[in-house]
Amino acid sequence: MKEKFGLTPDIHSYNALLHAFGKLKKTEEASNVFQHLVSLEDVKPNATTYSLLVDAHLVNRDPKAALAVLDEMVDVGFTPSKETLKKVRRRCSRESDFDSDEKLQSLCKRLNLWMGGESRRELLYNIEYSAEY
Repeated sequence: MKEKFGLTPDIHSYNALLHAFGKLKKTEEASNVFQHLVSLEDVKPNATTYSLLVDAHLVNRDPKAALAVLDEMVDVGFTPSKETLKKVRRRCSRESDFDSDEKLQSLCKRLNLWMGGESRRELLYNIEYSAEY
């Protein structure tokens, strides 16, 4: 991009790409952009970058990959937001992935984060509608 337009991409440019690929369910492309970003020396990923990659995996209903990104995020030194953790938790429950949910709970304990209950949301999500009165 620098040779063609004379512009140097910064972290915001890469985050915009990750966000766009995530919205379009192009997780492989988002992962490629992330791997390219990690290989660079002058630009490094931030907490938003990791959160966007987690969101891209969640859009494709892949909580295991999202958890792997969360683990990498914590290993690098960033703390995931409660919003991101709740998104992963919801995806785990909707995919009935109890192993990933347990891993997420242990990650929250390790980070000293308390996740509130999702009982109201689960109640609304599991409503069975019928025509009978």
